[in-house]
Amino acid sequence: VARQHTLLAVRLFPDKKKSHPKMTSRTSGATSSSVRRWSLFTALILLLSNSAYAQEPDQCTENIVVGGCDPNDEEYCKQHCELFGTTYLRDKCCKHVAINTNLLAFEEADLWKPRLANFHKCTGANIHIAYVEGGEDAMEDALKFDVGVNGDPTSGQGIYDAYIVQAPWLTSVFEGLESLSERIKLNDNVIRFNDINQASRSAVSFDGQVRALPLDADYIAMGYRQDVFNKHASRYLEEFGEELTVPRTIEEMV
Repeated sequence: VARQHTLLAVRLFPDKKKSHPKMTSRTSGATSSSVRRWSLFTALILLLSNSAYAQEPDQCTENIVVGGCDPNDEEYCKQHCELFGTTYLRDKCCKHVAINTNLLAFEEADLWKPRLANFHKCTGANIHIAYVEGGEDAMEDALKFDVGVNGDPTSGQGIYDAYIVQAPWLTSVFEGLESLSERIKLNDNVIRFNDINQASRSAVSFDGQVRALPLDADYIAMGYRQDVFNKHASRYLEEFGEELTVPRTIEEMV
């Protein structure tokens, strides 16, 4: 059984902002309507909204209404912040008005759109999502281009704030990603990091620090027909001089 992980990573070096010629942009949202997935998603996005490099307005208090978002409007906050059976966002109503975050992903998904729209209406934050041209095949190079490679933190372009990635792509860039360990501790009642399977936790941990958060894991398995296996067992023994057994490694299968 092989595991393929989809992760959220946050960039550590945010000071260089340039345009990128090979990205398509959308403003869109997450992938599940369950309470668990919605709460996890909002916690992840709040990691971005709360980051030091987020572009916060110069003057903002709870009594200021910006863009129609009023934190003192109980009806509005209840309507837009108590979704999918959770009140996790209730005290964050209009807390991130005019904050902008850029997210880079490799696979387009229409379900991002309503989730990020929900998040914007509740918190006021704007999460802009862009997709790499070339999709999954081009994402690793795009990640190196923006984050920079290990050992050279100045090599990245610093256009995006966070990334939807797969685990193998992190190995060469993890030094340029923010450690999320402390943020997880502060939000672990929602994220529940230890409830995530060990393989997924290991895939995002480098040098004792969590550098990304698992969003999804696919399990790829191989099956075989026992009747066909038995039918050819004697022939295999005769031809190769050993018993036909179920392969346990890639090498044995090949």
